Amino acid sequence: MIPINTLLLFYGYALLSVLWAYKPFFACFMVVQNFVFILLTFWMFSLLDSFRQIEKALVYFLLIVAIFSAIGARLIGSFSLFIHLLQTGSVSALCVAYCFGEWIKENKDKRRKCFLRNSMICGFILLITSTSSGANASAIAGMGAAMFFCGKAFWGVLIITAGVLTWFFRDQMMDLLLIIMPGKTRESVESVTGRERLWNDILYFARERPLFGWGFACVERVVSEKGSVLSPDAHNNYLGFYGSLGFVGCIFAGIHLFFSLSSFILQSKKLGFTGLTAAIVTALFNGYSYGFLSGKGCIITISYFAIITVGYHFLRVQRK
Repeated sequence: MIPINTLLLFYGYALLSVLWAYKPFFACFMVVQNFVFILLTFWMFSLLDSFRQIEKALVYFLLIVAIFSAIGARLIGSFSLFIHLLQTGSVSALCVAYCFGEWIKENKDKRRKCFLRNSMICGFILLITSTSSGANASAIAGMGAAMFFCGKAFWGVLIITAGVLTWFFRDQMMDLLLIIMPGKTRESVESVTGRERLWNDILYFARERPLFGWGFACVERVVSEKGSVLSPDAHNNYLGFYGSLGFVGCIFAGIHLFFSLSSFILQSKKLGFTGLTAAIVTALFNGYSYGFLSGKGCIITISYFAIITVGYHFLRVQRK
């Protein structure tokens, strides 16, 4: 399937970047790790023989990963209900987007509709309590995409109205964000938690190697050692692609993202693919707040690979 093939092509180029990487062994480890994640997710869904089984496995996988992340963060940190967990929020956003897309499309199977609704509620609770503005925004983008491809005019008007109200009452929305994001200030929220400084450093060093970059996941190492800020992650897929893999890497990443989205859209009338389309739109938007494809592997990375690989298995079982 095109999404998997283009993903492997992208990481094949990333593996090649080890030859000129700033830290070759580190870059090699990070790329190989992602290859292992891709193979694991593909193998996991290959064990199942029906659409219902695969869909439940996908949704349960996303929820379980998010729940364990949420619990673990509270065990080693604060037991607060609201805690800033970007990874938990991001995985929850993928789950919410998928379930919403399939929920509004399902009109016949009441059991499936109930399962999707309940899973969406669980994901939504995890999303809200993770207080990640990037994850929240990406979930809304994914849900909007689902509405568009389902032709739900009422829901489309509703989300547009919500967007207009949010714009006119943005000061009140900011106050609400500050209430549910303990420890943050208006300045930190408006400046994307101060990430401009990191992004400026990445752009500065990326210009030194614009064509091929510093090697996969290496621009963050360059910034940490030579720049003005320490960071294990670029907090942006697209800057991460440019800084670590250069213009060539951006082309390979663009090919993967474009053809993956296009492939899911073309299949959107089939079971599962409206949800997958919503999920990949969510991932594309969330890439502006976390470099889960361009740098360190994390629960968002493996969850994204699950979304990509499950598309093949949805088609496999529906051809029978």
